[in-house]
Amino acid sequence: MKLVRLVAAAVALLLVLFALGCVERPEELTELRIGWQPAFEHVAVPIILEKGWLEEELGIPVRAQLFTGGGAEEFQAFRAGEIDVAVGGVAPAISTIAYEYEKGHRVVAAVGMDIATLSIRATNGTPDFRWNLSDPAGSILRFKEEHGRPMRIGVWGGPGSIQWTITWDWLEAHGIDPEQDVEIKTGGIVLMEWMRSKVIDAAVIGAELDDLMMQQGYGVPVLWISKEWAELHGYEHSPCCIVAVRGDLLKEHPEVVSAVVRAFVRAQNFAYEHPEEAVRILDKHMPESVKLAFGGRDVWLPAVNASLSHYLGLNATYLGRRCEGQLVPDADPHMIVGCALEFAKALAEMGPPHGIPRTLDESDIFEFSFYDEVARTSKG
Repeated sequence: MKLVRLVAAAVALLLVLFALGCVERPEELTELRIGWQPAFEHVAVPIILEKGWLEEELGIPVRAQLFTGGGAEEFQAFRAGEIDVAVGGVAPAISTIAYEYEKGHRVVAAVGMDIATLSIRATNGTPDFRWNLSDPAGSILRFKEEHGRPMRIGVWGGPGSIQWTITWDWLEAHGIDPEQDVEIKTGGIVLMEWMRSKVIDAAVIGAELDDLMMQQGYGVPVLWISKEWAELHGYEHSPCCIVAVRGDLLKEHPEVVSAVVRAFVRAQNFAYEHPEEAVRILDKHMPESVKLAFGGRDVWLPAVNASLSHYLGLNATYLGRRCEGQLVPDADPHMIVGCALEFAKALAEMGPPHGIPRTLDESDIFEFSFYDEVARTSKG
């Protein structure tokens, strides 16, 4: 009886404190804001919007914000509280988690892997200089000897980005000094214009953008650099874009996070099962201004369709390596853990301002429980 009275008193005290405003109540969620970027890898977002899955389950509006400036721009908005969910690169997600560690942001699902490729400039589809597919490192060093200057390689994102980290590490692993033997130039969508106008000699960007350059004849993919980088570290896949959620959403609205993960699992599978409809939905939700930046709809749409062969693993290989699909099946975050930790290690070793101020382990970056529950119930 004494225990019963104590519990009753505690409950009564909490009710009084809530009434007086002494205990903070979870803020009511009136809408869910999701950030994404213009690529087929992010196709889950427009599929979720088109099908209305989250709005139907949560009963609140879902608003998507498109970021054309890359992961740094998107995660800046994430840190500012302008979006609740970010579909973006694992590297800027890790940086955000490290710098706002006390806020408890986490990665809850994965959407892309093995994305980064290296393309060289071309004219009407013919490479502008010699390249040996079986000796990429030798081709880069030979360029310097033959042209009297280092090869200019454009890299999507600055120091600490996925492409920058992969490129820098791959070069060093192959005996190439990233500061002396090549000239690295960083940027976003401007890299495509730099390739078109021959400001740079090569670009490390996403496979879909390679297809866009191939459609227009000014770029040719020659190296699946992210896949090679993963294999260098003993892993099968390299991570790219993930689904990150804010710590306050995890803490105050776990049911919303569960719904988000379910929706992304469903959307990733939908893309594999209905690729043509997935492309139609992506095209519908992509602003015309973005298509124009990619060369216009007549270039954009054929390039996206061409990307399906490697994004969905429709061919057995891509650039000489086995390809099972670059969209993460089931949005399974477990598939990218190993190499994600390699990014975290590299960023910690780099330190601020380009790296991160602390070492992160698996539990600091990932929250698997939501995905694991979805996987368990779907199998049951």
